[in-house]
Amino acid sequence: MQWLDVPLHRVRSGVPRFGAFLHSSARVAAFQQSLGTPSPLDREWQHSPSNPRAYIAELRDVLVLPRSRLLLDAAGHARSDEMEFAWRVFGFGPKLAGMEVRAGPRLRMQRPPAAATSLAAGIHLTGEHESNYFHWLAEVLPRLHLYERLAGESDLPLLVSAGLHANLYDLLDRVRSPRRAVHAMDTACSHAVSRLVYLSDVSRVLDTYHRAPGHDTVYLPTALLKDMADTIRRSVAPATGAPLRRLFVRRNSGYRRLLNEDEIERHLAALGFHGVDPGVLSVEEQVRLFSGAELIVGASGAAFANLLWCRPGARVLVLHPDHPFKKYPYWDALARAASARIAYLPGPRAQHAQGAMAVHDDFEVPPAALSQALRQLLD
Repeated sequence: MQWLDVPLHRVRSGVPRFGAFLHSSARVAAFQQSLGTPSPLDREWQHSPSNPRAYIAELRDVLVLPRSRLLLDAAGHARSDEMEFAWRVFGFGPKLAGMEVRAGPRLRMQRPPAAATSLAAGIHLTGEHESNYFHWLAEVLPRLHLYERLAGESDLPLLVSAGLHANLYDLLDRVRSPRRAVHAMDTACSHAVSRLVYLSDVSRVLDTYHRAPGHDTVYLPTALLKDMADTIRRSVAPATGAPLRRLFVRRNSGYRRLLNEDEIERHLAALGFHGVDPGVLSVEEQVRLFSGAELIVGASGAAFANLLWCRPGARVLVLHPDHPFKKYPYWDALARAASARIAYLPGPRAQHAQGAMAVHDDFEVPPAALSQALRQLLD
């Protein structure tokens, strides 16, 4: 496989040379402001250095790399708004293994083989952490929702990565125009596209392992997320039975495990909670489940992206390891989008994970501390 060592630029800076802006940042910002009055905290977020200042552009003759927002342009240069920003402002490296950013900046990576056929046109909709339910809902899908709300056309195909979970494609179908085809790209290849509609980042969630994420490294557009969530909720048939008002969200993962989950579930069952594993449920089941809940408890993880479906006033308690690099900004923003009330309860770490991965350490939560946190949340 060929190694590339090429200049790294923003996509935005290459648009005048390789294409044109279809919707400027000012146009996109005006649309998002029309979706509702932002909260005081969201007004502060709008001034975050990580606010990507979203735009929509049309580019000519580029190579698309599935599972990434990275493009290779007609001059052979690498282009990524987030990667260039993360390295220039914070010194962060690429999110994908096998890539390295050096002074310049320059990107060194292995160039994947080219697909056998090129694509005449399509809409770019891939991302580095796209296989994760949270990142799909918070970073990838809002780009499409914005485009569908702004664009007049409905025929250009979507270019997505092959091999994603069926639920992610289901969510995609609930946001895209029914006339719009979906082209799933082989993730082992790069794909030449003659005319690419590029949906820039509307969100930004930088990988932070040496410090806590903050408003400078995270930006989530709550008004746009709420508007997208409303669209998805309308596509889901109403529940036929009585909703489960109190949910305990199980975490089925190999890291950041709640080690006394069984004990906590028994403790909560006595308080009227029902244990659920969103990872085995369809999109419709998850939307209906979280839409009907009044009180939700569970360990921090991608399942809490379902906060987007919560009813206004729902109460949420997120359990997490007692580590200083907490992920509060993610769940706070989704709770604001849903008008839910959120609180957090740390538990002692098991010391199973060290170094950069210590933030994902396993942990326990004392039942007495849980009861106290629930009383405070319900006051």
